[in-house]
Amino acid sequence: MFDELYPDAQTAARHKAGPLAEDRMAFLADRAGQGYRTSTLRWLAAELLKIAQQLPVGQDQRLNLVDIGEVSDRWSQNKSGRSRDDFRSTTMSWFRYLNRLEMPSAPPVAFLPLVLDFATYMEKERGLEASTIERRCQFVRDFLAWFAHRHDVLSQVAIEDMDAYFAFKSAQGLVRLSIRAIADALRSFFRHAGRKGWCAGTLAAAITGPRIYQLEDLPLGPSWEQVRTLIATTDGNRPTDIRDRAILLLLAAYGLRSGDVSRLRLEDLDWHNEILCIARPKRRQAQQYPLVHEVGDAIVRYLKEVRPCCVNREVFLTLHAPIRRLSQGTVWNVVGERMAKLRIVTSHHGPHSLRHACATHLLADGLSLQQVSEHLGHGSVNVTRSYAKVDLPGLREVADFDLGGLL
Repeated sequence: MFDELYPDAQTAARHKAGPLAEDRMAFLADRAGQGYRTSTLRWLAAELLKIAQQLPVGQDQRLNLVDIGEVSDRWSQNKSGRSRDDFRSTTMSWFRYLNRLEMPSAPPVAFLPLVLDFATYMEKERGLEASTIERRCQFVRDFLAWFAHRHDVLSQVAIEDMDAYFAFKSAQGLVRLSIRAIADALRSFFRHAGRKGWCAGTLAAAITGPRIYQLEDLPLGPSWEQVRTLIATTDGNRPTDIRDRAILLLLAAYGLRSGDVSRLRLEDLDWHNEILCIARPKRRQAQQYPLVHEVGDAIVRYLKEVRPCCVNREVFLTLHAPIRRLSQGTVWNVVGERMAKLRIVTSHHGPHSLRHACATHLLADGLSLQQVSEHLGHGSVNVTRSYAKVDLPGLREVADFDLGGLL
């Protein structure tokens, strides 16, 4: 396989001599059988070699999610612009194919209806996004699998169990932000469980995550001038540049999330009325935006010149086989890798950094918090207040630009 991918004998020999060579070749052969192009297989081969050199495993050894998480954290810290989620996803796909991926133990069957009921509540009554529901349910399933080793029924849960569980997660190396996310999910679950009579109704109020210091999770983004420079990197005729230009303009002009771009469908673009529709699950309706001409022109060029012809209704698709919806991780890479090449220094390099830049620009341009909250699709104006926690000189630097003047 390596000889077929790399005409250069030295390059092929380097791949053959690397760790887990047979496992890497088997995975590449499987992807080749699915129609992956040679260029994609070469990229994947390079990724697999890097992963194999980082993993603490030998031949026939299994890998669990904790191992993958630790290696992914180290990798993302040392590689600017590299997506931790992308590294993690590739590793999981590889070891899942090898049937050597150890997944967390599932909770007992008796607990599964509780998780399903909680998911239904979040969807029907709260209107949360599918990704949020799945993430919270995963946190709950993980807790219940751990809890089942201590008690038989949920009614036996006590705050001491919660303290022991958080201590267990801390010992696994999770950072405070991750533990807070788990605490938030469990608090929501046990609030629902209390209303249902599955456990004591007072338990949810006692679940507290670690303290997060002011601005610790502020998604600081680039200046508006840096946003314009970032978009300028897509000037060109390469398919990736044409596609990435449309994506970057959507993220910067409308402050969209990566999931909004990934899920965007052809019918969400009303060309006759020049309207862009974005689904807002929490509001249970679509939010309409005027379609900025620069954004519309970039999307039209992508649709005409780059987008593969297929039955998929999503706007943004992979450029090579297998053709499918562009993942949120790939949308992250579109932003993160280009920001890294420009050496833009921010707390985040993904789409959320452009969401912050958009919000900061709108605030600098005189819009109220309520108006910015509406533009970003926030459920509460309080969420938007974090974007106001910047110094006024920084705001004034971008005050001369408007959303229609990105180019």
